[in-house]
Amino acid sequence: MHPLSLYRYKLRLDLPFLKEREGLLLSYIDAMNTEAWVEIAPLPNWSKESLEEVVRQTKELLRAPSFPTLEELKGLPLAPSLSFALQSMHLPSQKAPFSIPLCGLLIGTSKQIMKKAEALQEVGCKLAKVKIQNFSIEEARDLLKELSSIFHLRIDSNRYWKKEDLSKVLSKTPFEKIEYLEEPFKDPEDLLMAEWPIALDETLRHFPHIKLKKIPSLKAVIVKPTLEGFFDSSSLKYAHCKESKTSLILSSSFETGVGISKIAHLAHILGLQEPMGLDTLRYFHDELLESPIHIEKGRMVFPEKVSPKKSMLEKLL
Repeated sequence: MHPLSLYRYKLRLDLPFLKEREGLLLSYIDAMNTEAWVEIAPLPNWSKESLEEVVRQTKELLRAPSFPTLEELKGLPLAPSLSFALQSMHLPSQKAPFSIPLCGLLIGTSKQIMKKAEALQEVGCKLAKVKIQNFSIEEARDLLKELSSIFHLRIDSNRYWKKEDLSKVLSKTPFEKIEYLEEPFKDPEDLLMAEWPIALDETLRHFPHIKLKKIPSLKAVIVKPTLEGFFDSSSLKYAHCKESKTSLILSSSFETGVGISKIAHLAHILGLQEPMGLDTLRYFHDELLESPIHIEKGRMVFPEKVSPKKSMLEKLL
């Protein structure tokens, strides 16, 4: 493993909560003796670390006399986004194009969401995740009713709703069309009495004392490697999901195609069969990859070689 160069990118995003995405790309020579790339991209307002902190940490590592092995990485006090990027460098090389099932991501106003829903239908998508925390009860209820006629749904509330209000929101959505409710309640105690299938993400980072086995309707555990760092089959979350037959969903933190490819590759290596939460590239204004990730027959198809357009990058080291 031989690191080569460090670059910085800045790309425009079309999101209500994030208009610009900045991060780092690190090139290196992989085990196949070819140039490969990883991404280091803390997410503003969600990551523990800032971009400037990982710039400093990464430069220090690159100037060190030796580069950490996979086993050494587990014990290093690195920022999570850097830790996952370095882990990604040690993943077995992806020898051929591969694909994973798509879960579409729907964010925006009702009108924007329905327009994106039409585009997802056209590429064969059957499952969609929709964020509903910015709607009134009536708006969310009507939107979910319409979307449930098209997709099975992962409904993300971002811990916004009281349990009784969420019941009203879901009153017109057929139960069988709900794959799960992601982070449904403002009060985590309500998770213990939920009658819907539940998925947890940030609750497990903010309330690590919560015991997964005590949530009877838990259907999925969501892991964002950029926010959580090094993740493999030795993780406690992985062990719980395997033992309890709970779904493990790896999810994007609005990385570029470089980071998305590494998360998808990790899911592939871990043998995860369900649609991952990786449909975030549609919210970028510009395409960074030389050979873009594309969607075909409801699947995300990744190119054999993932390389960024260097003309869009600023070299740091």
